[in-house]
Amino acid sequence: MTFNSIFKVARTQFVLTSVVFLLVVVGSVEAVAQQAKVVKVQGRRAIVQFPDEARPTVGQTLELGGKAVSSSGGSGSREQIIGGAASLDSISSGGGSSTSSLSVEGRYGWNKEIMEYGGLAVLHYSSSAGSSARHMGIGGFFDFNLVPNVAGTEFVYGAGAVASYGSTSTAVGAAETTGSIMAFEGGAQVKWFPLGNSVAIRGDAIYKYESISRGAVSGSSSGLGAKIGFYVYF
Repeated sequence: MTFNSIFKVARTQFVLTSVVFLLVVVGSVEAVAQQAKVVKVQGRRAIVQFPDEARPTVGQTLELGGKAVSSSGGSGSREQIIGGAASLDSISSGGGSSTSSLSVEGRYGWNKEIMEYGGLAVLHYSSSAGSSARHMGIGGFFDFNLVPNVAGTEFVYGAGAVASYGSTSTAVGAAETTGSIMAFEGGAQVKWFPLGNSVAIRGDAIYKYESISRGAVSGSSSGLGAKIGFYVYF
């Protein structure tokens, strides 16, 4: 093999090696050049907008400045909801009489960040001098969140509504009457995640309307109230 032949082979290999090197460098630069935009910062938490092709997963660990840090999302997807709420009231009226009531509800549903919805079961008991009433029903709930309920968000607030239908039983002395009840409520709600990404304490300030039918007799009641609940998102 002549010197010229050896030179041509070496030159060809050098060119090919240079092209491969340049392709690797360009690919690395393009990968590094992808940017993420910081939308909001609150304390040590941040909402960051990533490109679609570089979107992280919930719970993923990201590298920043050579140090490993947890991604802002934390663990838990918050896609489903289970939990319950309760309210306890004691209302005094003229003549020294008073009415005490306890309401308990359980919920299961789905979280779509801006909206939350699902089914619920309600149990209500009230008593006053000489009488007591018991309501049981099922229905649904709907929340509209002004702050998207996503992993990593500590406070979520917005509006909430509930509708339910069930049976009612009222006892006065030894006599008992039964009927049906429809209930609607709406108001403001706030969810706080102090115990981690999945556990929320919720408070509601509501206006409630009830329509009760007992045979040919019907009536309605309305008023303001408050509820506090404990929910798990998963």
